[in-house]
Amino acid sequence: MLSLQAAGLSGHRFLYQSLLLTAGCVWLVNSLHARPDDGPACRELMRSILPLTEINGVGGVMVESAAYNPNRRAEWMFPGHEARVEARRQHGEVEEDEPCIPYHPYGYFFLREMKLEEHGVPRMRANHLPELSIPGFRHLFGGLSRTEVIAKFTRSGMIPPVADMPMRTTNKRPTPIYVNEREDDEVLFHLSAAGHSLASINHDTGSDLEDNDPLPPEQDTRNIDMFLTNLFRQMVIDIKCKTPNPKGMATLSYSRLNQDDRNSPDEAPFQTLQLDTVFTAVWYTRAGYERWRMAFNWLLPPPNTRVSARVQNYSSCQYYKTWHRILEANRENPRVIEAIREAFWKRVRTWSWMPMAQADKMWATFTQNAQKRGFRRLPANGEQGPAPFILIHSHGMPIFIGAA
Repeated sequence: MLSLQAAGLSGHRFLYQSLLLTAGCVWLVNSLHARPDDGPACRELMRSILPLTEINGVGGVMVESAAYNPNRRAEWMFPGHEARVEARRQHGEVEEDEPCIPYHPYGYFFLREMKLEEHGVPRMRANHLPELSIPGFRHLFGGLSRTEVIAKFTRSGMIPPVADMPMRTTNKRPTPIYVNEREDDEVLFHLSAAGHSLASINHDTGSDLEDNDPLPPEQDTRNIDMFLTNLFRQMVIDIKCKTPNPKGMATLSYSRLNQDDRNSPDEAPFQTLQLDTVFTAVWYTRAGYERWRMAFNWLLPPPNTRVSARVQNYSSCQYYKTWHRILEANRENPRVIEAIREAFWKRVRTWSWMPMAQADKMWATFTQNAQKRGFRRLPANGEQGPAPFILIHSHGMPIFIGAA
């Protein structure tokens, strides 16, 4: 279905009914491996693509969720349903505005009527489909409006800058788990040669705990060098994924990195001072050893560090949770903890910049007294609003194309 849509003419692909079917197909595919999403936007989608049935004709359903009844067939599934409903309306037995709910009995999904014309683009049939709200449409299409979707995916024409910008980062959800699928991948650390080893990270996997936060899959601490390599790469991913967003759901992220870049362990974004390739706006200051070390200590805290009661970012980072398990499992071996921190520190010091991490947040965006504290904002267009705060080396010369 999606391949037929991708090959069609733009004028057909971007019909409202075509986009509805696109969103519906993605929703159905995601439902194959997880519970069907029944958030507000997806409820609107269900009302647009699934058959509706009178709420009084369905017993035992959760009306506030994805409505279904696995025990019986709805009236619309029987021949002559439309004629019977019309007859009931004529006799005053059915109110015109009688509430209806989307229906998928027995776990099967039946879509409403579709148009599958030869050489055409598959789409939902235009028969007064309930429309998605503007926030609902943006949620389903990565934060883009229909106009922006058309601009971004039309094969020719001018593309507004906003259409090609990365979507907002997911600051409150857990970061993606890094899985190293290459057996011959480069090992970044060599602590085993110095005689270091790690205790096993104990984790109860009982069936009653199966819904707990998953551990990263590569937790074999017997190979300390590869384990720490994977942990460092997870930290790189987590820092990129937690880049802050401006206020307002309709605004785009401060980060210019796309989703693939954020989910990659590539350190290249941290190794460049051409900051316009990484940020839309940023506050920076040249900092020496002490300020870099202070920020690093919050990213990878030593044992017995007193943290803030109101923490942002850290608690949803996979690397940070794993690091605390390491501290707990190796509390009788402070020598290996210090060796790990020093190895990570040496690697971070090769970066051109790092976030100005603090006790309560990985990324700071406040602006109070920023200039008095030695920070400068890029692009240098006179604006002094919020943006991510970063530290660069004392000899660094940042570049931001477009700055005044």
